[in-house]
Amino acid sequence: MKYLYYFNIFFLFLSCNRTPYPADIEAVLDSAGKNRKQLELVLEHYSQQEKDSLKLQAAEYLIRYMPGKCTETYEARWEDIASALYRWDNVKNKERLMQELGEKKVYEDIHCITAQYLINNIELAFWVWQEQPWGKHIPFDTFCEEILPYRVGKEPLEDWRGKVLAAFDDQLAYFKEHPEISVVEACCRINRLLPTFAWVSYPMPAMNYSMLMSTPRGTCDEMGALAVFVMRALGIPVSQDFTLQWPNRIVGHSWNSVCDSTGRHISFMGTETNPGETHLGTRLAKSKVYRTMYAKQQTDGKDKANLPDELANPYMKDVSNEYANCTYCVDIPKLPAVQTDAAHTVYLLSFGKEASCIVDKGELIAGKIRFTHIGNRVTYLPVSFSDGHYTAIGYPFRIDESGILHIFSTDPTNREIAIVTDIGLDQSMLYRMQEGVFEGANQADFADKKKLYTIKDMPKADYQAIRVPDMTAAESNSKCNITKYF
Repeated sequence: MKYLYYFNIFFLFLSCNRTPYPADIEAVLDSAGKNRKQLELVLEHYSQQEKDSLKLQAAEYLIRYMPGKCTETYEARWEDIASALYRWDNVKNKERLMQELGEKKVYEDIHCITAQYLINNIELAFWVWQEQPWGKHIPFDTFCEEILPYRVGKEPLEDWRGKVLAAFDDQLAYFKEHPEISVVEACCRINRLLPTFAWVSYPMPAMNYSMLMSTPRGTCDEMGALAVFVMRALGIPVSQDFTLQWPNRIVGHSWNSVCDSTGRHISFMGTETNPGETHLGTRLAKSKVYRTMYAKQQTDGKDKANLPDELANPYMKDVSNEYANCTYCVDIPKLPAVQTDAAHTVYLLSFGKEASCIVDKGELIAGKIRFTHIGNRVTYLPVSFSDGHYTAIGYPFRIDESGILHIFSTDPTNREIAIVTDIGLDQSMLYRMQEGVFEGANQADFADKKKLYTIKDMPKADYQAIRVPDMTAAESNSKCNITKYF
């Protein structure tokens, strides 16, 4: 009892003399309610010794930006969810299939995360950061954003770091034996070991590392998420980049980027292509590129209540200037009849074949509308946004392949109605044929194969004839039809 008495006095002394938390941390602790103590235990754990000062900063970083982070999951077991997904294409009543999985539950991290989970995450993240040969080139701020975070999206939490370290222990040994390896080389090596994913067209639930490894099917989001889990667990700083919407489709796309020793991000497609290789995210025309961040990005708060849904995500960072053909800055004349001032919020609407999408926010400067770091080969319209409606405030424009700006100014008082009956073929999947290769060989095992033709541009017709320049590996009367796009 004597020792217990001394312990209580010591604990009381620490509690009474504890340095107050920063205001933003205190606000999160207050919002945690009954779970406040779990978050405080993490802060107290790293406040005892000076050698843990950097880990304390990391803990504060995770807690500061924890609000809004959550798990979304169904009541059903994962095995039942996976089984439903496998049956998806063959089930007519998809609504009933989802109902069988039960109600979707949302669990806010600040209300349920444990001190032990956060401490274990921090310890493993620091260990691998300091253990890997390239770790000395990764600054603390990059570590906090691209290695430290304990989750990727809204997946169920698990000890994914421990599982990855156990599954890839041979690679840890390889890195230790080859201290000259760069972080990009390590990223390529690991990416080749990830399972090949089967693309699907239906919505996938938020999956953690174990789920992704056991069910290698999904969209680009799932492929990228698996790469993030594995790379970060091994101390490789990787993030997910995305474009909100393709100019010729109603969907967007996401991929990965790895931060090299100079701080430059090199894009790749997790499980599919390595850093520096061409992939959809680098090959196709796009209006803007954003990066998913753990930390909340700075906002001015202006017009926050009336922000378009596309730009309402506070955890997206504009990284368009890191991508070729997304570095253009333009000043567009304002429509004469529109009354605006410097306080007016303007947005950039990207016109698509099947839909339009707000992709950026601009600013009014000297009577013109300025947009920075946008892509070419996309048609845009400057607009204002209010109550879910767009209002044009500038002329439509487009930047061509040569980087020349074309502004489509007209006389709004002299209008004519034009009816367009054909805007082209359905090219929703034709883009996937780009960079496709035709090969020919004289031997059945293709040991003497030759590249006959590479599809450089998106096909523009149902039927396209090409001339093969080298016929030594193909019969002169050979013909080929493509019936399915993969």
